[in-house]
Amino acid sequence: MNVRQAPLCDPLPLRTQPGISSFLDLVDVGQARRLVEQGIRPVPVDWIALSQARGRVLGSPIHADADIVPFARSAMDGYAVRALDVASACGNVALLRVGGDVYAQRGTHGHLAGTATAVATGAPLPCGADAVVPIEAVDRQGDYISITRTVTTGDHIFPPGEDAKKGQLLIAAGQRLHAGSLALLASAGIHRLPVFRRVRVAIVCTGDELVPIETAPAPGQIRNSNGLMLSTLVEECCGDVVQCDVVPDVPTQVTAALRNAFGNADIVITSGGASSGPRDFVKASLESLGTEFLFRSVAMRPGRPMAFGTRHGTIVAVLPGNPAAAFVGFVELVRPALLRLAGLLQTRLACVAAEIREGKAKGKIDRSTFLFASVAFDATKTNPVLTLLANQCSSLTRTAAAANSLVVLPSTSQTYGCGDVVQADILPWAI
Repeated sequence: MNVRQAPLCDPLPLRTQPGISSFLDLVDVGQARRLVEQGIRPVPVDWIALSQARGRVLGSPIHADADIVPFARSAMDGYAVRALDVASACGNVALLRVGGDVYAQRGTHGHLAGTATAVATGAPLPCGADAVVPIEAVDRQGDYISITRTVTTGDHIFPPGEDAKKGQLLIAAGQRLHAGSLALLASAGIHRLPVFRRVRVAIVCTGDELVPIETAPAPGQIRNSNGLMLSTLVEECCGDVVQCDVVPDVPTQVTAALRNAFGNADIVITSGGASSGPRDFVKASLESLGTEFLFRSVAMRPGRPMAFGTRHGTIVAVLPGNPAAAFVGFVELVRPALLRLAGLLQTRLACVAAEIREGKAKGKIDRSTFLFASVAFDATKTNPVLTLLANQCSSLTRTAAAANSLVVLPSTSQTYGCGDVVQADILPWAI
């Protein structure tokens, strides 16, 4: 029996609205984000072993099926006692005989009234004791300890269910699993769990000038840095690159590569050939394959030629060929789509209000402007401080390599400089 997977993106509702074609040609960044994210459904769920789940996204919420840990434990190295035995001692000193010792190990242990039981951190509280006195707070002479401080019931004890009570939510769906969350699930005995499968991504880089990175470029050629950059960014977004093709600016070859990519992937990402020049064939090839565009360009700099669409439920993202423009377009628009496909609830970059310490930039009245920057924290400042990096040319790779953030300037003609506070999106590797 053949089972057809449901499309990962709903049909495009805007296509049926009259007069919408001009709106789809150019959108602002906010509209682009809303259009990209609307209707995307996560990929299906797989069940895997806990040991394989690092970095995966949880597909269903997990609750504790019992208290974690189900018995009271000592929080200190010291002596388990009855608080009443210390309070009822004659004078200011309680003298108790040490009746035994308990370590963090299997089994239950009893405690005799009027005595003390030596306990290790994490050891089960002996039955009959109700407090622990730290080893630093007693004076031991042979088989006896003397206690000179007040002891209250519950002192230095982890009660049952200190980590989680039975039925309590441990991890919500849509969370990426890391060492801390995996340890919590391990303590609850979760050894298999549902996670969203990895998103399958096909990358198609176009350009007659592109050569492999190990090749010495001839005059007029450049190494294909975008392929590696996009593959790395995809893997950081819970995706697997199922193919990464490089094709020349030949319409039939571009169309063939795109047709093949659609057959293998949940999302297709292209780089290059995105503008309206005589050798920019990507959008025309996509249309010939039946792609419906959400929008064909974005009022942003860099990255204006960027486009998004769907074909039979598969998403396609069209990025410019200039490395900095491709980077900004991916981080600001493709990344949220990928993370939503992967099942994550949080898809936006962390952002801060930062004060410009060095550099100057002028906004554009007709578009949002993204600038590579380096954010740092200064104890003397209310906000973090940042340096706008030199040479923001969209054809360069060096500026992105030096950045840990992207400054976002709204559509404005204002000039920003030292002392002005701006929004900075923090790049994933800076956290």
